[in-house]
Amino acid sequence: MQMQKMYAIYDDAAGAYMTPFFFANDLLAIRTFGSLVNDPGHLFNQNPNDFSLYCFAQFDSSTGEVIAEPPRIVRAGQALVNRQVDPRQGDMLSGSFPKPHSPYPEKEETK
Repeated sequence: MQMQKMYAIYDDAAGAYMTPFFFANDLLAIRTFGSLVNDPGHLFNQNPNDFSLYCFAQFDSSTGEVIAEPPRIVRAGQALVNRQVDPRQGDMLSGSFPKPHSPYPEKEETK
């Protein structure tokens, strides 16, 4: 038995799901959807708020059987948009923050 998950993108503006596609797991589907959301030439990039990735079935590629599941949102398009990071801002995950700017010049040490 070779199970894959069946995914589709839901288009809020159209009020409908797009043609389903298959991946082995959510991470692979998220990676592909995220690439499209961040591709400047793709519709998902132009309106990321309108699109969400859903999983709604399992597919047995050896028998052709489709096992329906309740639609489950995997990731919203907006959540996958790559943000431009200002280097002056700190990184909350790593804990690295730039040195604060002081309005006073640093004093040189005298020996």
